Amino acid sequence: MEKEYSFALLIDTDNVSPKYYDIIVNELEEIGSIKVKRAYGDFIANNPWKEKSIGEGITPIQAFAPIKDKNSTDLVLTIDAMDIFYSELVDAFCIATSDSDFARLAQRLKEGGMYVVIAGEDKTPISLSKSSDKFLMLDKLYEARTPTKSRSEKESVKVEAPSVKTLQNVVRDFIAMSDDAEGWALYATVANQLSKRYPQFNVKAYQAKSKQEFFKSKLGCEFRQEGTVVFVRMKDKK
Repeated sequence: MEKEYSFALLIDTDNVSPKYYDIIVNELEEIGSIKVKRAYGDFIANNPWKEKSIGEGITPIQAFAPIKDKNSTDLVLTIDAMDIFYSELVDAFCIATSDSDFARLAQRLKEGGMYVVIAGEDKTPISLSKSSDKFLMLDKLYEARTPTKSRSEKESVKVEAPSVKTLQNVVRDFIAMSDDAEGWALYATVANQLSKRYPQFNVKAYQAKSKQEFFKSKLGCEFRQEGTVVFVRMKDKK
């Protein structure tokens, strides 16, 4: 019903902890499959991703720094990304990083027709998160899946997700743009528009198991399917 993407997962080990790996994989596998998994950094040093790479079938790519204190990971990852892009092996990328230096790479991949996911922490600059089609806020997703914090600690977590009412109004506007007399719009188009408007949007923040469940239970939508094409509208459409 929704497009199944083939992903290249490229991990900047200088900026992302291996504790987020399972979250990244689970999020990507909800919308596609991962064909390429590579991690970039200095694996001669004590890289925390070394063990994870061995256990999870991730290809470690050594990035030597030609000048002391200068990081070459960005350059190696970018070159590899463009090689994969031109090989046409995938139609989507996930770049796991919080480094704003990758913003232009994300933009270039999108310009080339790729679906781009950025997986970073809350500290990720908006210049990077807004360069993606979807932004995974890893620390918030990790906190939501780790039931070890006290109630006071949970309440102190900053909530970045837009309110359900806000999303309902936005989706209503997107559906209205279809100009259908009975209020129907292409579900894939509406869902994609929502993700582009709010790259940080994640249904798990609203206790929903899938995007369609969120549309039904939280936004008050209904669906109609014709063959492989799915349509959506607001239930209160007169």
